[in-house]
Amino acid sequence: MSKTQNRPPYISEAAKNLEKNEPLPVYYFYGEDSFLVDEAVKKILKKLESYEISEFDKETFYGSDAKLVDVLDVASAFPFSSQKKIIIFKEFEKVRDKKNLVNYLKSPAEFTVLILIHNGEIRDFNSALYKTLLNEGFIYSAKELKGKYLISWIVDYCLSNGKSISEENAQAVVDLIGDSKSLIEGQLAKIFAYISDKTSIELEDILNVSSELKEFNIFNLEDAISKKDRKNAFRIAYNLLSHGKDQIYIISMLTRYFTILTRIKELADKRVPPREASRSLGVSERFYYNYLNARKLYSEKDLFRISRALYTADLLTKTTSTDEKTVITVLLTEILLNND
Repeated sequence: MSKTQNRPPYISEAAKNLEKNEPLPVYYFYGEDSFLVDEAVKKILKKLESYEISEFDKETFYGSDAKLVDVLDVASAFPFSSQKKIIIFKEFEKVRDKKNLVNYLKSPAEFTVLILIHNGEIRDFNSALYKTLLNEGFIYSAKELKGKYLISWIVDYCLSNGKSISEENAQAVVDLIGDSKSLIEGQLAKIFAYISDKTSIELEDILNVSSELKEFNIFNLEDAISKKDRKNAFRIAYNLLSHGKDQIYIISMLTRYFTILTRIKELADKRVPPREASRSLGVSERFYYNYLNARKLYSEKDLFRISRALYTADLLTKTTSTDEKTVITVLLTEILLNND
């Protein structure tokens, strides 16, 4: 990492570097995404398997009850019976006096891999510790993945499992599952099993796996709404709630759906080619025509009313204790108001 860089690289870079290089002597992972931190630690441990490290040379400490000076003493001591030792120091954000770490970072023990895990964000990178971590290339960010970064993670995760997926289809996975990486990983495992020896994941595979689970997905709800199918819209929405999709997820996905409906007419009027328009909207070209047809059923007046209904539903969720089913019932009633 460049010494002029003032922000740490993303944690995925740590894993990529492991593919060609030996583990670093120190890793400092920080951020709220514990899933990615656990994943990175597993890859480091996997890389170190060739050293046949004994259990006597693997230790885990916690910032709530361990002193940094004691942990650094352990890190500086020679392995008991292996070529290398592994030390994982969790809850590092709870360590009060971190100054001793600066000297260790400048000359870390070459026989130790020290993994420091800091839960949460770092507000100030101007301290001697974080400047040293940056300069030495030991620090990595584990922020929650959103948007294109989450899509890239899905694409990379599939490749690491011998499968390929397009960015559009990766977006479809997010639309179905939400942005929880643990849930996405579980769904991808089901997709991998479903397609068996096939290496490319297609949209049909994603939808078929969801169908086999006998659960509705957000696309089913959007399809019912696109046809103003009141009966099925309510049935599907209640099914989503009963299978773990909370009101926040449904509201956010419907907000995205109607935002696309609002934008799609302008693109169509400008005669933007479907492939280019679908990319601009962040949807699969296959679904582009579904959105286009749905737009014909919703007037500008409808969309304005629905936008207010979505805002009200979001506000109810955040400021009241109204139960989920009531919030979604009121929202769908407003969306499908002109169906009768």
